[in-house]
Amino acid sequence: MIMLYKHKLILFSFTLVLILSYGCKKDKTISLVRSNFSIQYPSFFEIDESGEASTIFALKTKKKQDIASPFIENVNLAEDKSKYENIEEYFTNSEKNIEKYGKILESEKRVLNGNNYLRLVFQLSQDNESYTFIQHFHTHKQKFYILTFSSDTREFDSYLKSIDKMFSSFKLK
Repeated sequence: MIMLYKHKLILFSFTLVLILSYGCKKDKTISLVRSNFSIQYPSFFEIDESGEASTIFALKTKKKQDIASPFIENVNLAEDKSKYENIEEYFTNSEKNIEKYGKILESEKRVLNGNNYLRLVFQLSQDNESYTFIQHFHTHKQKFYILTFSSDTREFDSYLKSIDKMFSSFKLK
């Protein structure tokens, strides 16, 4: 009887350890540190620093095979030495352009790490597909930096917490 109890206790303990180990498993966070910025991102993104499409970097998700949409969620950082006088003018112009083709869901000024930035969340549709975007507009040393997340609208909510955490880690130097 005692031996049966010990076996059950050992089996229960082993099962509990497996469940806790699996349940506590989190994606690793990777730090990207460059001379003019830093950001932390989840390991389920793959980095591309080729400069394609005038980006400083792009982070692309590893697409799951069971998802219907071929769209690959991504984050990118672009630098713009714009003709606009200030970030507010640049932001307002961006809003006007988006309103022509899509729907603005959120538009606000925020403060992060003591720095002001502007946040824009919007949706655009193309070929019966809907996409949702988050953009943070930053200014530093007479340059504009736009951090953008692009997602299939059906997948947006599943990424939102990770993206907000990533965007909150962004720092210009």
